[in-house]
Amino acid sequence: MKNFLIIALVFISLQSISQSYDSLFFALRQKKINFTDELGKKQGEWTYYKIPLCQNDSSVLTQEPNHIFISETSKGEYLNNQKVGIWEYYDDDYNPCYKGCQQITRDIIKEVYYSQDSIKIFGYSYGHISYEIVLNYDTSYFISRVYDYNDMVIGTCCKEKYSDTTICKLFGGINKDFIRKEYRFIDVEEAIELIECGWLCW
Repeated sequence: MKNFLIIALVFISLQSISQSYDSLFFALRQKKINFTDELGKKQGEWTYYKIPLCQNDSSVLTQEPNHIFISETSKGEYLNNQKVGIWEYYDDDYNPCYKGCQQITRDIIKEVYYSQDSIKIFGYSYGHISYEIVLNYDTSYFISRVYDYNDMVIGTCCKEKYSDTTICKLFGGINKDFIRKEYRFIDVEEAIELIECGWLCW
């Protein structure tokens, strides 16, 4: 009997470890997400979020007792600590506290598709695609296109063969001026940062 109780307690403790989840989100929304397994690896559905501080003024939504707003910043799935499938990233300017935002659908500013051998990234601005990126995990392959508000290609980036250098070229009309610029990067992350900040950053 004693041995049975010991085994039962061990099983329960292991089960609780393997089912670790975001207790704060569960307390607020009664939904289990952000799982980690017994090795501490992220698994299943994950949502990154922040809790805005809602001020008590006339523009704030009427809150139910103990109600706390949640502003999601990204959402997707993990498998063994690796992002898989489609991940969505949302507009940080959205604030669920205020009346004007009550019926607004969150704007997706970026979608990332994780496959077995590559990553595809699509950026959006005002409902239009603003850039697309395709790269493999070791960044030996990298290509990108940047678009203006009329969905015209105004910039391209690609990684040179047999080289660590990434070349980005911008061309087209900006503020009634025709421009042509070229940028070279050793670090692909720098090129991605330039692309994601918007073509006006160029």
